[in-house]
Amino acid sequence: MAENRKIGTGVIIKDNVVLGDNVTIGDNVYIDYNCIIRDNVTIGAGSTIGADCILGEYQMDFYKNNRKNGVHPLIIGENAILRSGTIIYGDCNIGDNFQTGHKACIREFSQIGNNVSVGTLSDIQGFCKIGNYVRMHSYCHIAQKTILEDYVMLFPRVT
Repeated sequence: MAENRKIGTGVIIKDNVVLGDNVTIGDNVYIDYNCIIRDNVTIGAGSTIGADCILGEYQMDFYKNNRKNGVHPLIIGENAILRSGTIIYGDCNIGDNFQTGHKACIREFSQIGNNVSVGTLSDIQGFCKIGNYVRMHSYCHIAQKTILEDYVMLFPRVT
């Protein structure tokens, strides 16, 4: 392992997990099989990352710059639960007690508060600001530059 990775105590990392550079994993984190944690990702203590998740997904500069990844930090707060298949791009800042359903996708430059839940197959298209205690049920689509203030609830299939 590279010296620039910081892995806390009590961390469980299952088989076939790929860890990039400048990764920080807090204490008591569980990372399930086949996850990709790209460069510059921070995962808060007590979090659970389900199988087949990608954290810090590549942005367009990767494809335009001969497949060289830029610096795009992803910060996920404490006690997150990311269910299997979740993809979160870099340049996002996510608060504590965040949860996703299966196969949620969160694009770059999203700012997400504390105690937020993003349902199964929901899609946040980036450059969004989402407040605290927001609940999105399954299949929600949030367009770029959307602002959701605190205590918003979106029911299934809301666009």
